[in-house]
Amino acid sequence: MKEAYVMKVRIKFTKEGPMKFVGHLDTMRYFQKAIRRAELPIAFSGGYSPHMIMSFAAPLGVGVTSTGEYFDMELTATIPTDEMRARQCPWWQQLIIW
Repeated sequence: MKEAYVMKVRIKFTKEGPMKFVGHLDTMRYFQKAIRRAELPIAFSGGYSPHMIMSFAAPLGVGVTSTGEYFDMELTATIPTDEMRARQCPWWQQLIIW
């Protein structure tokens, strides 16, 4: 059974400097590990192999920089933006909650 989400969060991040050489799938894994480490109450899909409910914008080519990359995630509990940043998320430039 799929968990019901309470809040959707849109996260803006940049890919500059040496990070421009990191591929899309590695970027996704990086954020998944950081979310687990920050112990955010992220929603998981149902089924045999549940995964975090996250969606990234179109992938950026390797070697290309950007100052405005976005991804969305669904949380199962409401958390203030300041608390999210304090938990270990200094790499999140801007959180847009809707």
